[in-house]
Amino acid sequence: MARPNSSSFHMELTPVAEHMVSALQAQLQAIGQGSSNLSNSFDISYGQNSFLILMPDYGVYLDKGTKPHMPPVEPIDRWIQAKGLNLNAWAVAMNIKKFGTRAQPFLYAGEDALYDAETETLMLNSFDTVVDEYWSFVSAKFKQSSS
Repeated sequence: MARPNSSSFHMELTPVAEHMVSALQAQLQAIGQGSSNLSNSFDISYGQNSFLILMPDYGVYLDKGTKPHMPPVEPIDRWIQAKGLNLNAWAVAMNIKKFGTRAQPFLYAGEDALYDAETETLMLNSFDTVVDEYWSFVSAKFKQSSS
């Protein structure tokens, strides 16, 4: 019997990670950002016994807002064109320079999902599966060494 490896652990964590991503996407939808590139750009990266939910850097700026600063006008102009808005990119940039950007919190939804009942159930099921795999491995090794 092969020793259980971290990929089986990843498989067990995947439903939890996907549940957290769904919570983040739902919160983005609730704040009017559900169809944004950000909502569709979450990625899950696995460590040996953990996972990270990755997103573009600008997600933090959306979540926390920004202090007044002068942004580049070109990306604002591209965003205005893509959205089909009737805005002046220079005026938008000057408004950001004067006021910054308003926070649109959504990251807390992922943290909240970590502690909800569905995650608890997913984690318990995952834990049971991982323990069963290791118990089978240890039992098989013990039987081999006793014979």
